[in-house]
Amino acid sequence: MDTELIRKLVENAEESGSSKYRAYVLKKQDQSYELLMNGKQMAKFIVTGYEQGYLENNASKTDYQIKTVASLEKFLTGQY
Repeated sequence: MDTELIRKLVENAEESGSSKYRAYVLKKQDQSYELLMNGKQMAKFIVTGYEQGYLENNASKTDYQIKTVASLEKFLTGQY
């Protein structure tokens, strides 16, 4: 699993509070991250580890549930 995109987004969000990829914005809020697309919340999660590829506590109110780093990467790159 290639997690470089996710790692880069998370690292940028750590430094500046948010990072952007295409129409997506990843915002850091305390210990969690919020993924927005065109201003609409797509997912809210805590990264527990890149190696395990698991995103914990997805609080998204959308039908699409992002639970792993791989599924977030697919979502961001339009491969879902």
